[in-house]
Amino acid sequence: MLAEAPYATADDVDRAVRTAHDAFLKWREVPVVDRVQVLYRFKTLLEEHAAEVAAILTRENGKTAEDARMEVRRAIQMVEVACGMPSLMMGDSLNDVAKDEIFGPVLSVIRVKTLDEAIQLVNRSPFGNATIDFHEQWQGRARILVPN
Repeated sequence: MLAEAPYATADDVDRAVRTAHDAFLKWREVPVVDRVQVLYRFKTLLEEHAAEVAAILTRENGKTAEDARMEVRRAIQMVEVACGMPSLMMGDSLNDVAKDEIFGPVLSVIRVKTLDEAIQLVNRSPFGNATIDFHEQWQGRARILVPN
């Protein structure tokens, strides 16, 4: 076991989702040329802490050190592409991007009844970085399972 985390109540999850939604409503009003400044800062932080992030990926996801370093490099490249959005979107779609596109962390909260159902959901995901954060209450603690 790598870590223990407190069990989140339904109220905790609802509060987190409401807070994220409220933030989204404000964030989508920010012009993309301003939003992209956050991504430039994020790119700088990824570059400055690449070794630390790679070590975390190795420890928590079981990746080899080389795979983790390459994944961090790829993440930096993806942020670079996102930083180019204002230039890539020149034209009539630029006005809509501030309201229709999300630039930032996204969390999907999906309720499932069993661990098997959660694993099947992740295995069907087209995204390579899908994980399970499945909480099973056991003596006041949570068991967090993340597939490799």
